[in-house]
Amino acid sequence: MGFDTEGFLGSDAQRLVDEQLAAYPDLFAFAQQCSATAMKTVLLPLSADNRGVSAGIMFARCIAQFQGAIILAEHGLPIESMLLTRALYETNFVLGALANKKVTPEELVDGDFGNRKKMGNVLLPISKKESSPEQHAKLAAFIAENAETKSLSLEEMARRAGMQLVYDGIYRHLSHFAAHPSVTAASGYFVELPGSRGHVAFQPLTSDTPKAIIAACSGIMIACSAFEKAAKTNLEINTEIKTRLDREEVLYQKYRPWND
Repeated sequence: MGFDTEGFLGSDAQRLVDEQLAAYPDLFAFAQQCSATAMKTVLLPLSADNRGVSAGIMFARCIAQFQGAIILAEHGLPIESMLLTRALYETNFVLGALANKKVTPEELVDGDFGNRKKMGNVLLPISKKESSPEQHAKLAAFIAENAETKSLSLEEMARRAGMQLVYDGIYRHLSHFAAHPSVTAASGYFVELPGSRGHVAFQPLTSDTPKAIIAACSGIMIACSAFEKAAKTNLEINTEIKTRLDREEVLYQKYRPWND
């Protein structure tokens, strides 16, 4: 049994990994280097206040999202990898705003409750019909207690982080090419055949691997730069980040991932 019957969860999984590593050795080597830099960067000392802790947990999330994106790309799932990388950029916007001291941890907590309040308002009429009176009253009380909270949009976070161009560029690209159910994002499953109109084929979309790897590596380097700004950096980390950014430019020029 192989991919045709088991998909990505089948016995062909390791074969896909081996093929990816053989097809793009320079990209995966670079991803490993970026990961090593991120793991060194997370050890930089931070202030023990709320801002420092907030920056630390956001950077930890960035590393997890990056490593998850690389694992997905390695296993022949570059579209899903880019979906996770899109989330990495979202975390970057918050981390960048913290690093620039353009948002406070208290605002982030307030924004978190603001988002929960929005969800609660949507669920309230459903709760009245479907939940017990006690559960409905608890939800109504939560909404009332947080009436003054305001959610923070990702675009606002990007602006505060000084990452508006990142938001309007790669983030919007990843939204359309990966996260949204667009024809573009799903087009790899359409296969044209001679003498026919084509058909749908469930298959690894590995031609998008360069996009996935370069986008993820770019995202984690942005995160490293922001975290470095929030923490007490050192010359070794600073130099290593610059080296990775230079290498990223070389690989970008080689693969031109967004030029198709």
